[in-house]
Amino acid sequence: MNNNLVFLTEIRIYSDEFNNIYFDKDLDVNIWNNYLFYYKHITVFARTQRLSSTMLTNYVRNDNNKISFVSLPYYVGLKGLLIKRRKLIKKIEDNLKNYISDPIVLRVPGIIGFYGANFLKKQGASYGIEVVGDPYEVFSKENFNHPLRLILQKISIKQLKETIAYAKSVVYVTKKDLQRKYPASLNAKQFSISNVRINDSIIANNPRKYKAKSHYNIVCIGSLAQMYKGADVMLEAVKYINEKNCGFSINLTWLGDGIYKSEMQTLAKKLNIDDKVQFLGSVNSETVFNEIDLSDLFVHPSRTEGLPRVVIEAMCKGIPVVATNVGGIPELLEEKAMVNKNDSKELAIKIIEVLSSPALYNQQADRNLKFSRFFKQSNLNEKRRLFFNSLK
Repeated sequence: MNNNLVFLTEIRIYSDEFNNIYFDKDLDVNIWNNYLFYYKHITVFARTQRLSSTMLTNYVRNDNNKISFVSLPYYVGLKGLLIKRRKLIKKIEDNLKNYISDPIVLRVPGIIGFYGANFLKKQGASYGIEVVGDPYEVFSKENFNHPLRLILQKISIKQLKETIAYAKSVVYVTKKDLQRKYPASLNAKQFSISNVRINDSIIANNPRKYKAKSHYNIVCIGSLAQMYKGADVMLEAVKYINEKNCGFSINLTWLGDGIYKSEMQTLAKKLNIDDKVQFLGSVNSETVFNEIDLSDLFVHPSRTEGLPRVVIEAMCKGIPVVATNVGGIPELLEEKAMVNKNDSKELAIKIIEVLSSPALYNQQADRNLKFSRFFKQSNLNEKRRLFFNSLK
């Protein structure tokens, strides 16, 4: 086992006056186990906001002494980045030079990974990367409303391609989608490895069986820090279903927090469905699985994705899933379970179809449970071992 892995990421972390580190509840802290299975220690570079401990009572404190952090200047958005850019680059370079001899992994796309890659290239040092998303989709007009959107999209795509071009080893979370759009160099070792690892203990023993009801519960999971997850589309679909005489009504539970939460609550009132929708905000993993167990259908109306963990987690609980056909989702679901993004009517009709058909419901539940077993932790360990060995 190697001693230390250096990991650069876009996640935001928080520290209190006692230098304790905290995570938002939306972050699955089990992510670190993907690395601690192979390394004794991880050093994480991440932007860090200093807050008082009284403001962090709803956050998750890091108590794992196998993880240490390099706190980067905290910023949000383009304006914040421009203000902190010089300090950010200096902090990355001043600290990264101390870890040149360690294996280094950059999670991209993201400006922190890009700045890290630039410094490592100048030092003649090698690095590996995990490609977890598509900047073309992130900066699409549906997801990002900004006068400089097209410029930012072009710059981000260029940065990602440059970062990949010099990588020694590349992990893609998809099987084909991201590889096709952002190919690695011919000399690089390439791996297709989901960044999702399902603990064997949470996988259902049997798939859900269809039960005819007058009322169904639907659950969605996604951050509301941006509008990437399509919460507005889902709300419009709820209105369509509950107004259509289809023999049943639905309630929606949305898990996830962010600055658009209040706006989505206002939209629910405007659509006159606020009595049918509840926003639970940021919750822990136990609550996530409990809500999935209580639901009849999982829906993921996202506008952009890599390979979404939440979809796989729902599949492993043996229930049907309806989602948009973006990013790596077509690698997870059958065509009959997918719809186009931004189409609330198509989404509503697909939901009605699944909840109205015992044969389709049972077939999808059974198929999803079987497929999710490919993501068992025990099945992914060997692939990750090969990737980390390639960094030596």
